[in-house]
Amino acid sequence: MDDALHPTFFARAEFAGLDVDAALARYAAWALGLAPFERVRERRLELGVSAKWSAEDLLAGAELRGRDDCEIEIERDDEGAAAFWFVHQDDEDDEVLWETTARFAPLGTGVAIEHGVARTAPAGHAVAPLAAPPAVLVRLLDEHRAAVAPR
Repeated sequence: MDDALHPTFFARAEFAGLDVDAALARYAAWALGLAPFERVRERRLELGVSAKWSAEDLLAGAELRGRDDCEIEIERDDEGAAAFWFVHQDDEDDEVLWETTARFAPLGTGVAIEHGVARTAPAGHAVAPLAAPPAVLVRLLDEHRAAVAPR
């Protein structure tokens, strides 16, 4: 049976004074549960992130594959843009996978970030509705001036 995709969140924001590399470093720290996201470190380890993984390895292009379908990857292109993927099982239902994708595009003296979250589950499997923005995006919005573009 095929999996069903359940979109959960999408936002696009433009950040002045933040570049692609700095934004990617925040996303790497968030996915791995490193400073300033230490409060989620144990949860990340429970979801399949390896304690041996580093933000430096991820930012250098390592494709990190953990247990329980956990994957984190960053790809960059020749124009300075990048894409980030983070996949992990739900902490309460191992039939559900969380899939986070973010795109980063240089924008003058800043960066545009598009951040999407979806969950996949077997067709017909109940997936509870959620309405919460990712902590990494909330932190970036708190720390940097941003223009959030409606979709």
